[in-house]
Amino acid sequence: MVDELVRDVYERLGAIGEKLDGINHIRDTANRAEDKADEALASTKSAHHRPTTIGVSDSTQAMDYNKPKGD
Repeated sequence: MVDELVRDVYERLGAIGEKLDGINHIRDTANRAEDKADEALASTKSAHHRPTTIGVSDSTQAMDYNKPKGD
């Protein structure tokens, strides 16, 4: 009877351990996703501050990449 209870406790502890491993895996995945989101936000903010025109070296014309093509 006691051996059976001890075995049951060990089985339940094993199941809890597996669940904790799964939770840790989910946490790691969420942390990596957060890091990628932070990088994307920083990149977006950086791109927002870049000039949108490129000067042409042999002409005074500039290309505006915000204008639709054909204008």
